[in-house]
Amino acid sequence: MRAEISKTTKENREFVRNVERAKMLDGIKAKAAKKKISANTETKTATKGGEETSRGERRVFAQVPLAKKRKLDEEQPERVQRVLSKIF
Repeated sequence: MRAEISKTTKENREFVRNVERAKMLDGIKAKAAKKKISANTETKTATKGGEETSRGERRVFAQVPLAKKRKLDEEQPERVQRVLSKIF
């Protein structure tokens, strides 16, 4: 009798655990589907000038200007040339 009660209790716990796991997985799938739908609508609202966020705000990124390359012989201070001439 005790063995049957123990077995039934274990089966009931396992059943409840499986039901809870199924609910959790259904919730994950529902969120993923909702996210996929919202991602599709966001890509349709994007514009050329910048990237739109999910709230419809346009994000603009500041561009860093490129550094100009200078020649080695060009515009070296006199003291740098003096030091280099003593070394080499």
